[in-house]
Amino acid sequence: MKGKSCTIVSAVDRDEVYVGSNLDAPNPDVKMWFIPSDSKQYGRVCFGFDYKIAENGMNDHGLFIDCNTVPETEWRPDPDKPDWEDWEGWYESGVPDGILSKCRTVDEALSVFESYNLHTLRTIKFFVADAECQSAVLEWSKGGLNVISRPDDAYYQISTNFITSDYKQDEIPCYRYRIAENIFMSQTAGPSVPLIRKILSITAMEINSPTQVSVIYELIRQRFYVHFYHNFEEVVEFSLKEELEKGLAQYELFRVFKHTPFAYDVYKKGSTL
Repeated sequence: MKGKSCTIVSAVDRDEVYVGSNLDAPNPDVKMWFIPSDSKQYGRVCFGFDYKIAENGMNDHGLFIDCNTVPETEWRPDPDKPDWEDWEGWYESGVPDGILSKCRTVDEALSVFESYNLHTLRTIKFFVADAECQSAVLEWSKGGLNVISRPDDAYYQISTNFITSDYKQDEIPCYRYRIAENIFMSQTAGPSVPLIRKILSITAMEINSPTQVSVIYELIRQRFYVHFYHNFEEVVEFSLKEELEKGLAQYELFRVFKHTPFAYDVYKKGSTL
């Protein structure tokens, strides 16, 4: 899929749900922020570019959400449904943040997606996973919202930059998807943080839309591991519970790490953003 980016994977076993996300974008100014819970919202960690519009994240119930860009779909609003902006979880902060603030499980998130008109489905699909071992891709195809859940006979699910519903398994057009699937299928020891890290490393992007941050989440333990600008030699580990106890916090991501990759400095200096 030329010109497209972002790789999302999940894998489950009896003790943990692992999720991996490569956030690929031309913007080098990645942010990470923590929003504690209150009477109206769940606590969460978000990654994005402006401390407001989340690209992906996890909340304190172990719900994860991320998104992929896709070729423009033929999305049309349903006249019988209200617009997404009418939902109580809409804070002008983007779809992922709204879902993380109000939903605890994949089923709750699906209920929201199915109840409102969401115009971003023209060019975006979403991936959700939870601590109850459920995951699903939500995308617009063939005139409606399609929900593709992880098959019962598979321990993993993958999402990249194409409309899954439009292709048979042997016709999948994304090389990164096939790489991730081959690694999962050849694995014999079960899912783990190192396995997810391997997939994110091999599918990391360069050139026009580099991998700005790679995050591995453990949804049951609510811990996550952050790699900056496809440098998989250095990792910073976080406990969501411990970070939320510190209160509202915002970080420029490059300041979290001891070393800034040379490639990042070169890219940022040459970026026009």
